Amino acid sequence: MQIRSAKAAHIRCFSSVQDQVRDYQVNETPIESIVAQTDCDFGKWYANEGQILADFPNFIALDEPHQKVHDINEEIFNISATQLKGSLFSSKKNKIMKRNRQIDTLMEQFYNQVIIINETFNILEHEILNMSDESVERI
Repeated sequence: MQIRSAKAAHIRCFSSVQDQVRDYQVNETPIESIVAQTDCDFGKWYANEGQILADFPNFIALDEPHQKVHDINEEIFNISATQLKGSLFSSKKNKIMKRNRQIDTLMEQFYNQVIIINETFNILEHEILNMSDESVERI
């Protein structure tokens, strides 16, 4: 997988999570937990083929926000999987609204990590494109 394919895989994952959250908040369609960090297409590339770029600080910088994306998705999944019931002092509607606010906050954090990943990818691509042919051959 080339670097642009890895970046595209990351964007598809973000779009999928975003669509699932939207469907969940409107229709209560269950949200799926995304796979572990090393099992998604981007994670597989990063842990294997991508390691050829391990000398680039911006390649290494992709790891932390990528892990955070997976951690945040897991939190969203756990919150959405909790069954809500009304009680004497709180209606189910209020609990759903509170849960949706929690998910919105997590999605904002998720999106911020996606921005970091995209910006880091862009810098990494720029660094690679500006390398001499001799340097590229050494990679």
